[in-house]
Amino acid sequence: MGRKKKVAQDEQVDDASNALVTPAPKAKAKAAKPKLAPKPAAPAKPTAEDKAAKLAEAKATRDTARAERAVERKAALAEAHAEVRRLVAAESARRRCLCGCGTGTLAFFVPGHDAKLVSRLLNGDEAKAA
Repeated sequence: MGRKKKVAQDEQVDDASNALVTPAPKAKAKAAKPKLAPKPAAPAKPTAEDKAAKLAEAKATRDTARAERAVERKAALAEAHAEVRRLVAAESARRRCLCGCGTGTLAFFVPGHDAKLVSRLLNGDEAKAA
């Protein structure tokens, strides 16, 4: 035992054989770090053509929506006109011209028939006028 050997801190010397004994590595208590997913590449900046295509698509969408609304408005307007025509026809059938001709009208007289009544009154045909 005369000579001393340099040994690492974790190694020991076997006295009987004078050989170095390295202990088994100790298990690490630390948990393994989870592997992170690689960062996605930064999106490419849109080119002028991409911007123009996007604007054209947006305009086409707006134009389509505008056309659809116009068709809906026309249909609603046609339906409203039909209802008005039906109501006018019903009222016209109910009201008759005051000159005595019996024509349906919304006013007191059919156009020109007021003169016919005035003429009858001036000529003395009061029996026809009433």
